[in-house]
Amino acid sequence: MNRIKGTVLVLLAAVCILGPGCSRQAQQPRLLRVGIVNLDRILPKLPEYQRYSEQFVSERQHLFRDMGGNPLAIKKYLMNEKNKEALAQSVQKWDDTQRRFVDQVTDEVRTAASAVARDKKIDIVLLNAPWYPVSEQMAVDITTDVILQLHETGKLVD
Repeated sequence: MNRIKGTVLVLLAAVCILGPGCSRQAQQPRLLRVGIVNLDRILPKLPEYQRYSEQFVSERQHLFRDMGGNPLAIKKYLMNEKNKEALAQSVQKWDDTQRRFVDQVTDEVRTAASAVARDKKIDIVLLNAPWYPVSEQMAVDITTDVILQLHETGKLVD
């Protein structure tokens, strides 16, 4: 057993002495360049997002106006199982619409971010989204470049 340990130590020492990873002249590994795209700045510029937001707010205002607009009337309205079910279906409809929309937007942003990342030699791009926030202290914010790229493709409005 000691002989095996000794052999392993000799082999490790040889690799360390002869291998490039242990020599003093070894190059430092290249650090990854990280970019970040802030979706909060992109979403409000999308015509579809504006349309969905207006539609969602309008529907909610109409619903609460029908309930009388005061907290007691809203509570009474929600006590009714039929009303509760209708509200749950409405919320589910909006969740499904939002999910489809987010998937579409994410694909468009990913395409634009890939082009920007290639130009700026960025290795990894993080998507900072309201539903999945990320933070990277040393990341290069490429949101403005992605917005410009999306403008060029006609995906954004001012």
